[in-house]
Amino acid sequence: MWIIQCTIYLFLQTGSLVGLSDIGPIEPSDPLSFSQQNMLNDFEFITNSFEICYGPSDWKKKFCNWDLNVEKQKIRNLILPNPSLSEKDFHKIIKDFCLGMKDYHVIPQFYSTESSRLPFQIQSFKDRFFISYLDDPNSFPISVGDELLFFDGIPISDALKEFRENEIGSNYLETDKALAEFYFTLRIGSLGHVVPKGEVQITYRNELSDTILSHHFQWSYEDELITNIKNIKNIKNQSSYKEIIPSLCKGLIPKKNILGNDDLKKQFETPHYRLMRTHRSDNGEPSDLLGARKSKIPPLGKLLWESKNQDRFHAYLFLMDDLTIGGYIRIPSYSADGSYSVKEFADIIQQFQKFSDVLVVDQTNNGGGNILYLYALLGILTDRELEIPMHSMKLKQQDVYLAIQRNYLLKMIKNDRDAWKQLGKTIEGLPVNLKLAQDWSSFYQFIIDQWNSGKLVTDFCYLYGIERIAPNPKINYTKPMIVLTNALDFSCADFFPAILQDNKRAKIMGTRTAGAGGYKDRISFPNLIGIEDIEFTGSFSLRPNGLPIENLGVTPDIIYEVTYHDIQNNYVDYKQKILDEIGLLLSE
Repeated sequence: MWIIQCTIYLFLQTGSLVGLSDIGPIEPSDPLSFSQQNMLNDFEFITNSFEICYGPSDWKKKFCNWDLNVEKQKIRNLILPNPSLSEKDFHKIIKDFCLGMKDYHVIPQFYSTESSRLPFQIQSFKDRFFISYLDDPNSFPISVGDELLFFDGIPISDALKEFRENEIGSNYLETDKALAEFYFTLRIGSLGHVVPKGEVQITYRNELSDTILSHHFQWSYEDELITNIKNIKNIKNQSSYKEIIPSLCKGLIPKKNILGNDDLKKQFETPHYRLMRTHRSDNGEPSDLLGARKSKIPPLGKLLWESKNQDRFHAYLFLMDDLTIGGYIRIPSYSADGSYSVKEFADIIQQFQKFSDVLVVDQTNNGGGNILYLYALLGILTDRELEIPMHSMKLKQQDVYLAIQRNYLLKMIKNDRDAWKQLGKTIEGLPVNLKLAQDWSSFYQFIIDQWNSGKLVTDFCYLYGIERIAPNPKINYTKPMIVLTNALDFSCADFFPAILQDNKRAKIMGTRTAGAGGYKDRISFPNLIGIEDIEFTGSFSLRPNGLPIENLGVTPDIIYEVTYHDIQNNYVDYKQKILDEIGLLLSE
């Protein structure tokens, strides 16, 4: 991930914020407080960074009428009349600014220890809400499957809607609802949430007795240990910002090992993935957590073989009633120890190629990961080249500087052995050879050429110069395939079904993916307002049909929404639908 240094340098050198007086019509009648000035300075830094680096900005203007200049005016008008604005208030302002972009990569994080949680999670079906997970089922009168009716006297549908609008935003409704249901009983100060404490009463319908009951829970509250600095009137040596320039710019100084793999490890992953695993990973991890090894889908038939619990992938061979043999493999995320995980995946698929007639790939609730790891998995699932999406990126001098350095060394690679020496045998499990080095070099030359032609936003190109996913040279799955998706599939988990669908390699079944269409980048800078960093989308991608993945996601070929009967009965309808579609697929 890049640390945005170019705008830091501008701010430090000028000692002021260019164009601050042009942001909006409101001007303060009194001198600004120290906190106000810090908030304005930091927000100007953030907006400069988005203007320079945010990949989908033009698309957002078309899609949701988002305009950075308008947003700057709004924020300035919130800060200027309020000298007593607290850090928590400012965190909410920054959070709302980010939510306005309707982008599941744009997540601000703050330095905060405050959090609060309840010992259960919620899942909805249409306009009904059910208990889907309990920390300790034996400690409470409620049970998984009970229907939640009221939350502190407010209909749960109203309470969740208000929470979703305030804390999650309004992007893709199904994804927003799923995120709101997760965070409703887990409030995190570092995400800018309003964090409750004290007692709360829930009213619910018991699944077994069909009676309506109530129970009181106590929010498990962790206090904020980082105090507000709003009473500090002055800080000497504010120019000390300039003293950190050398350390911030270390990354721009050529190093001996500048041809590392970091440039090939751009993340296509929602920040929610890491946050969910950090805050809800106790008691064996609930199965609706992003990245859980197993999903809620029950075995699809009689098990003939199953992977071990310690294996990364949950996989099995199953026998159907007509004696057809199917393979099932779950891809929990695309974040992994690439080489090791790809080898395990390849070993499983090799057996499936021998013994199965069809393959079910379950990537539901997948937070994303590394695109090259995804390419490596796809290469195992095909025996022909796969066309992939293209990307457009914003450029700055740092990109060109690094491209010149890398391209110079890549051009020295003349054969596979040279490539292995410089890059290793694999990158995230993707085989390294001379062609990969040449593709990578062409990508950097493209960046240089685009800059020299005066472009700050590139034409659409293939990321890393990889124009097609090549079949794995040793192991390929060639039989029919179904891929399961849902609204909690982000980023890489948008690209995986998109590529398979675009190349007609698999049938996609389930609900639409979230629509996080590019790689993730990060803004990080010294500040006194408690901002840790802001993650955002660095590129904008287009599928071969000309449609973006951002905000549109992937619409399945076969639509299936989880039913109330599924929730209450171990997803039997979902299982049957998969088996029905397998039958249709094999009969084609």
